[in-house]
Amino acid sequence: MLWFENLGRRAAQAVFSPLVNLLAVRGVTPNQVTWVGFLSYGVVAWLLIMGLPGTAGVALAVLGPLDAIDGMLARKTGQAGNKGAFLDSTLDRYAEVLLFLGLLCYLFQDTGANNYTPWVFGDTLKRAYGNTPLLNALLVLAALSGSLLVSYARSRAESLGFSCKIGLMTRFERIFFISFALIFDVVRPALALLAVLAHLTAAQRIRHVLKQEGGVGVLHMPVSVSAAQSASLHDGK
Repeated sequence: MLWFENLGRRAAQAVFSPLVNLLAVRGVTPNQVTWVGFLSYGVVAWLLIMGLPGTAGVALAVLGPLDAIDGMLARKTGQAGNKGAFLDSTLDRYAEVLLFLGLLCYLFQDTGANNYTPWVFGDTLKRAYGNTPLLNALLVLAALSGSLLVSYARSRAESLGFSCKIGLMTRFERIFFISFALIFDVVRPALALLAVLAHLTAAQRIRHVLKQEGGVGVLHMPVSVSAAQSASLHDGK
């Protein structure tokens, strides 16, 4: 839902523009903001480990959009570049891993969540695994792998000169979806649905790229600066 992502980013730009102006005046660098954004996901993971899903959901809803600030600040201060974009993209992936580790810890602790097996898995998996830690781990692994593949598919495609600005479950939607699930305490069914939608999005991007003509044509060919910047700046979106 690229339109939803674009709408969210336009809203974030309107809301955070005064903050970006203040940070620019104070001499705060985009990389510093990137690190703060990464650490904020550690806070969300810690709240989940402490068994506070509602608080974690609110924190994620508030802190998640801050991901847009580093890019806005970089453009405003003329500090946009490959190194900063690479750091941002890499820490975004680590942030997602932290978030899902927090979700896994929460599911292992929460007896209410463990008493429910989402319908999408059907009776077969329910009989095979029941409401066990293994099922929790499978849910988190499926959702995490799908999320990472969505981001990687776009990054790799754009580094090779293809367009890949499509997708049902981009990073913005994933963060919004998880926030909603935490606030309303529907984590396990939400993870099951997220896993399905994320892998469908990755498949959608793969199909979209394979239908295109062009690209650099040789996988081991060095990536141009412009392609690298495009891939880094848009990675995970």
